[in-house]
Amino acid sequence: MLLVLGAVVAVSCSGSLQTGPDEGKAVVFRDGSEEYPFVPEDFKSGGTILLKYLDSSDEVWVKGWVVGYVSGTKISTVVLGAGEGSKASNIVICGAQDGSGQLFPVQLSTSPDESRAVREQLNLLDNPDVLGCEIRIRGHLANYMGTVGLKSTTSVIF
Repeated sequence: MLLVLGAVVAVSCSGSLQTGPDEGKAVVFRDGSEEYPFVPEDFKSGGTILLKYLDSSDEVWVKGWVVGYVSGTKISTVVLGAGEGSKASNIVICGAQDGSGQLFPVQLSTSPDESRAVREQLNLLDNPDVLGCEIRIRGHLANYMGTVGLKSTTSVIF
């Protein structure tokens, strides 16, 4: 489901994303598009992706499993899971559903309105059932929580 500003959408993810063009095929090149989103592991060693997109005005799509949130101001304070103490301001996604892969923080802002709509649907404080969902999310690559993350999110697909 694509989150559209102003739409009220119930969050449910009983499985993974719908079959896409990369399903069942080895994708050698991901370009950050909705069709071929980046994954958290793409940012582990830096390289040309970061040179091109980090702190740029270009939005990119990133795909991963919602595995938790950052409780402080650094990725080292990540909490895998949801529940009492969950934050509304961020989530952490990972390439592995159990959180054993590269962790990638995502800011859930309230401005502009597109970001507020994403936050209302994704934050683990109000939506603990989002934990374990595979999502595609669009925003700007930036330094966040002491690592590479996604800020100014404007769209999400469950």
